[in-house]
Amino acid sequence: MKLDAHLKLAHQWDITLTKLDLETDYLAVLEFSMMMGTSLLNAVFHKRGIQDEAFDQNHTNRPVLSDEVEARITPDVREMMADMAYIERMRNLHCRAIGEDRSAPRVLPDWDPGVVEKCVINLRKIQAFAEKVIAE
Repeated sequence: MKLDAHLKLAHQWDITLTKLDLETDYLAVLEFSMMMGTSLLNAVFHKRGIQDEAFDQNHTNRPVLSDEVEARITPDVREMMADMAYIERMRNLHCRAIGEDRSAPRVLPDWDPGVVEKCVINLRKIQAFAEKVIAE
């Protein structure tokens, strides 16, 4: 997807996120944070020349990054990816009951409101970083 399309999509996810209540809509917040964050991740990758616009990531680790792509990832982008990885893990755990041990039985954990708060904080860090990169 083209850089501009990622930015437009992220903007649309952001508009939708602002309409949600963190307490009652927490599953949607997790899902939409994942989608918005992935759009911004791809925008950063394309803007920085880390990955060509012909290739997009579905997650920070999927598809697997080639050695050439890995070599182009700077420490600030790695930090953004770590913030995104937290969102991905929480979304897997709380929306799909998939924990770190993918072979374990799927059981949804008790909900912790701090999870969605941390995801939103991470998403806003990702957004601020992406805006800075786009302006470079």
